[in-house]
Amino acid sequence: MDELEKEFLAMMNKFRILKKRHKEYTELPHAEFFMLYTIENCMRQKQQKGLSMIGVTASEILEDMECSMSAVSKLTRILEEKGYLCRINSKEDRRITYLILSEKGKEMLHKANEKRKISFNHIVTEMGEENMKELIELLEKVYDIMSREMEEI
Repeated sequence: MDELEKEFLAMMNKFRILKKRHKEYTELPHAEFFMLYTIENCMRQKQQKGLSMIGVTASEILEDMECSMSAVSKLTRILEEKGYLCRINSKEDRRITYLILSEKGKEMLHKANEKRKISFNHIVTEMGEENMKELIELLEKVYDIMSREMEEI
């Protein structure tokens, strides 16, 4: 393995480790936090499209999270027990259950977003806006290349 590859993999590993430290933004494990974020995002998308705002279904969450239905069910149960989300049964079709954020869930996401914005603003201030734009473009290229490589495997 040449030196450039070692440096790249080491940097990717640093970001993986940093992701594990996300508890500075929220008291929830990453998977649980991401589930709440996904529910909020799905609701926002439905609102923009003018669709039903009762809540989101597990199948809608599956599309964004790219995990199994059993994982979604487990996370749903855990988050409901912790008071971060609620289930609402459809009046029209009893087989359908909608998930919505509780007030506690909305508040936690709001606080996490505020902390993230402050952190991001510090990064932009230190790096400069032009460097950030260039970094985003370069990361997009790396992602596209890696994505193509993964499809070929």
